[in-house]
Amino acid sequence: MHRIYIALVILIITVTIIISGFIINTSTSKSVSGKIESAENYAVSGDSENAKKQIRSALNEWESKMEAMLVFVSHGRLDQIEESLNSANTYIEFGELKAFSLECRKTEILIKHFYDLEYPTINNIL
Repeated sequence: MHRIYIALVILIITVTIIISGFIINTSTSKSVSGKIESAENYAVSGDSENAKKQIRSALNEWESKMEAMLVFVSHGRLDQIEESLNSANTYIEFGELKAFSLECRKTEILIKHFYDLEYPTINNIL
């Protein structure tokens, strides 16, 4: 009987960890993606100061959540997104709006792919 209780406790802990990882990864992805989109819109309209603020905010949020996300996802994906965010930040700092816009789009695609991989679909399982 004790084995059943121990198995249930382990099951509950495992499910809690999986759900928390899913929530952290998807909420961070949505939030950062929204900030990147705002930054790109500001840059397109010529407001580079607000674009800088938004991309820095996105980068800071990504870096603050990255440690928790690393528990659930491999370094490669997260590092690739972080590098792209850093590149976008560098481009906007030097006033390279076209390169900034392209890097924002690249980062949005990487984050969307990361977000889509979090959902348990047949394509993601197989």
